[in-house]
Amino acid sequence: MNRKLLLFAASLVLSAGIAKAQFSPFNKSWNVVLDTTATYKYASTQAATSFLESKPSVSATQFFPYPVAYTARALFAATATTDGEFSLSNRKLTMKNPKNSLIKSSFYNIQNAKAVAKFAFDLDLTAYSGAAAFNIYFGNDDTPSRLISASSGFANASSDIFGSFRIVTSGGNVITQYRDAAGTASVSLSAANSLIKVGVSQRVEIFVNSSSSATTYNYGLNSVNLAANTYHVYVDGVKYAVDFPKNGSTYAQSAIDGLSFEFNNNATQELITISNIAITYPADADPTLPVTFVSFTGKKSANGVALNWATASEQNNDYFEVSRSTDGKNFTFVGKVSGKGNASEISNYSLIDRTPSSGINFYQLKQVDKDGTSSLYKEIIRVDFGLGNDELTAFVANGKLNIGAFVSAATLAELELYDLKGTKLLTDKLQLKAGKNQFSVAADQLQTGVFILRLKGNGFNKTIKVVK
Repeated sequence: MNRKLLLFAASLVLSAGIAKAQFSPFNKSWNVVLDTTATYKYASTQAATSFLESKPSVSATQFFPYPVAYTARALFAATATTDGEFSLSNRKLTMKNPKNSLIKSSFYNIQNAKAVAKFAFDLDLTAYSGAAAFNIYFGNDDTPSRLISASSGFANASSDIFGSFRIVTSGGNVITQYRDAAGTASVSLSAANSLIKVGVSQRVEIFVNSSSSATTYNYGLNSVNLAANTYHVYVDGVKYAVDFPKNGSTYAQSAIDGLSFEFNNNATQELITISNIAITYPADADPTLPVTFVSFTGKKSANGVALNWATASEQNNDYFEVSRSTDGKNFTFVGKVSGKGNASEISNYSLIDRTPSSGINFYQLKQVDKDGTSSLYKEIIRVDFGLGNDELTAFVANGKLNIGAFVSAATLAELELYDLKGTKLLTDKLQLKAGKNQFSVAADQLQTGVFILRLKGNGFNKTIKVVK
């Protein structure tokens, strides 16, 4: 049979949340919000294969709104028959099976996906008796073959489908079938062992482990082991007795980033409604925090105090502010560093305080969201900028070269400043006293760059790098 495919993209609104069942130590969830009201049937005037979005300045006849952010996509596929149907209303997706072919809905291309995942959704089968098979499968759309195509996903091993099961009528009973570990055949469960039922609405949860190592998740008060290359299915809080296997060895992707629902052909047309779709992945950091800090450190350097901090994740992060205090109570602004906005990997930041006070300096780090709300790093760090024996420090600020030197005995010293080509830019004679010395030299004529500072006297000869 020749089949034509029509694809649609839908906007997904993703929001963080915590579910009853979760991974440790944290998990991160996205809720798929289908907030359009529309009905679609295949039209013979459409191209054989189309991917339609209601983009700005484009005809609004498309089924779904243009996605603002491509964190995930929804795809709706229909074959070239006009009897299959999709409709969206009250944030629910209803699918009517066609008489001659199949239709499917896929939620895929989820960013920051991992090898371990949880899918959850409400499955309303009150208008469904099992006449047409209803398939549920998941995997990775990077190698699309069946996950987001017009071909059925309940089939032999495929490079993009990790697991596949379905609800189907067999021997007069509605049962659950799944693809076996070899990826070459289906296995049938008895009607008594099939938890998904027709004529009712139920909550379905699927825990997937596509990695080569076992993992655990918490369900209620219990810690549940999820073996490698295995998935668990729950219906209204009750787990299927079987641990479902990976569909063959062909699938070898590093992350699970797609979920598909498929409605097969039958002369009897029925309805299935899906809503409250959520996708959850394990998280190392608490996703409820706008920014998860890893560290904040400071140390004395030749040019001042070098401050460094790192974050594990960021949400709507605008910028950071660093402030300094000499008493740990009253802080003054030092500098501002822009944040990455949104990130789920380690991000490193740095700032140099070129005008620290001699002695103890306290530093405070503040993070500011794009909406103006802010939070402080939990610790105030302490950096000693006092000069030790035979030390030399220098930094440029406010048109002056500020120098600190510690010498063990009074001496007449010579100051020299060179550029990286070896050209002498500045020379001066300085009388140093025993102990700490602080002084400034006019440097407003210096261009931006890197310089070499040398200070030498009786028993004292030090060279450092200076950055302007």
